[in-house]
Amino acid sequence: MAGSQAVIEIRQLFQLADFEEVLHLQQAIWGFPDIELLPLRFLVVVNSVGGHVFGAYDGDMMVGFCFAIPGVKRGGQPYLHSHMLGVLPAYRDAHVGRSLKLKQREEALARGIQLIEWTFDPLELKNAFFNIERLGAIVRRYHENQYGITFSPLHGGLPTDRCYAEWWIASPRVEAILGRPATSPPAPMVRPSEAISRTSDTETAVGRPATSPPDPLARPSQAIGHPSDIEAAVGRTPPSAPAPLVRPYEAITHPSDIEAAVGRTPTSPPDPMARPSQAIAYPADIARIRTEDPRRARQIQKENGEKFRHAFEQGLAVTRFERGDRESSYLLEPWK
Repeated sequence: MAGSQAVIEIRQLFQLADFEEVLHLQQAIWGFPDIELLPLRFLVVVNSVGGHVFGAYDGDMMVGFCFAIPGVKRGGQPYLHSHMLGVLPAYRDAHVGRSLKLKQREEALARGIQLIEWTFDPLELKNAFFNIERLGAIVRRYHENQYGITFSPLHGGLPTDRCYAEWWIASPRVEAILGRPATSPPAPMVRPSEAISRTSDTETAVGRPATSPPDPLARPSQAIGHPSDIEAAVGRTPPSAPAPLVRPYEAITHPSDIEAAVGRTPTSPPDPMARPSQAIAYPADIARIRTEDPRRARQIQKENGEKFRHAFEQGLAVTRFERGDRESSYLLEPWK
């Protein structure tokens, strides 16, 4: 049963046969040639060294997946890098991407892991909205041509410039946005019939987002990224009040560890008058521009990439994302 009529179940994967389905979905979602597919043996290793692999099922059919590999920050802090998340286009309005991310968070918290990271294409605006506004991730790093130029039609022949999303999964910011404390029980099976819309790219790959007028009060749907990029977008979740700009309380400082999260403590009240100190804007129709005018898309990508890098060098972080009819903006503020 496809799309909004399905009941989606998220399962952790351990068997070779399940991993083979993930291989097929990579081809169906990104259109990669065989040489660019992540091999079966890689998923076996991920599963055996402290990572995890999840599949989203409509009955017996896998319609989405995600996986993360373990890592260690300077200073010894463990974290997960969510390397790929993808959802079949027919299920893009079923909240599949969000459900996969919440399952990742649940499993990581059960092991005492506080941070999950992934990369995403800043040109994928719905993906960005999902990551920042729906999940509560922040961004403090930008990497030019992270994965090289690929053959995927989703990437349009452009360099794979990527933002790094930091998802501090037990922080007050994330708990407020998700409306789900770190100690909450696992979410029930997802019923896609409640979905509204979605997004796209590497950690998140699901195809191009459905066209609909932006809702300034709504939160993102689904992310989509390069297979090694990470979070595929899925669709808007039920509207909720915007989260306060509360920084993660798990302070993990190291002079050269840019991913460390410090700042306000859990008891620090948000400042309702605080305003972002910088905005980096993209045309709302950047997806069309990427397809019809790749040269202009590359110019926008390059100019904004320089703005991101300069802002991050100044100690700013992306903490909000604002959508508009003509342009959408990444909003940045100081982040210690």
